Amino acid sequence: FTPEKIDIFLEQCKTHGLPVELFGHKSNARNFVNWGFAPAEDPLPMTTDMLSRACDVRMPLMWDDEDFEDMANVLCESLEAALEE
Repeated sequence: FTPEKIDIFLEQCKTHGLPVELFGHKSNARNFVNWGFAPAEDPLPMTTDMLSRACDVRMPLMWDDEDFEDMANVLCESLEAALEE
């Protein structure tokens, strides 16, 4: 997946009302490079490379089973749109 395809995927998800974040983005608090309390002693280039393409979808506690089907449909359609570009 190229950075451009990731951007298309994220934009498609957003257009359909599903907030998806790039896990490896500098602003994502769950990205290990932002952990001031447990910094890596050595560079982790393979981890950084993988996280540069990993996406983060939060699953709300109040959703019903049908909501997860809708989420899966949005993810699949957004992925297909990104792959077509």
